[in-house]
Amino acid sequence: MLSLNNAREYLLDLPRQLDRQLDDQALLELNALLARFEEFFIIALRIDRRGDEQVIDTGEATKICDFGFMLLDKLLDLTARQRLPGKHREIERLSLVIARWAIRQDAEINDLQPVANAVACLAGSLHERTALLALSGLLSDIVERCAPEFKQNPADGDESRAWLKLHVSRGKAAIGSRDPGTMKQAFEEFLLYLPQAAADFLAAQVKEAETREYPVQVRELLVDYLGRTALGPR
Repeated sequence: MLSLNNAREYLLDLPRQLDRQLDDQALLELNALLARFEEFFIIALRIDRRGDEQVIDTGEATKICDFGFMLLDKLLDLTARQRLPGKHREIERLSLVIARWAIRQDAEINDLQPVANAVACLAGSLHERTALLALSGLLSDIVERCAPEFKQNPADGDESRAWLKLHVSRGKAAIGSRDPGTMKQAFEEFLLYLPQAAADFLAAQVKEAETREYPVQVRELLVDYLGRTALGPR
């Protein structure tokens, strides 16, 4: 996982990487965004350097987190308009750097779309159980820090779809980890927050388990949790 310093260095090098792909106006827009991103990094790194000393409350930390996500969304909008899908995906992963900072500082995460997209891409690229277990742990922390409105029957829209995508990725990562405790926590919270979607997910995974070489314990857990839904065997 990238650190704040890694993310900062990546963004500082972005104008050089995109110099031949952006026109003058887009480069001006990029540099203006990066100047504001530098403000975010200065604040976030200064707070991190103070270690365990409580220097800001949840409200202040959330405002800083929102600022970082707002800048990231603008940068993603720029790469989308300039049709740079590779860079778009790379930059989207920086959302996990902001999310991890939010977790460290007990901030609320209010912008889930880039996080959910980055996690879905990452979960699909990982195969080692230890890596999937680590990703599951991060997703557990992200779910915990998500703003209350996501957990209280979110309305239809982009953010509700991102909330669903987050839980689907978490469920898949948990299954890939083969860790019973991780799977139980992921399934229970999926069922708590999105019961119908969780039931559909579990039904699909039980069907997939019939054709894949899942350990017996994994299959039993999937069947057990599916049985707690309306789609379970009767």
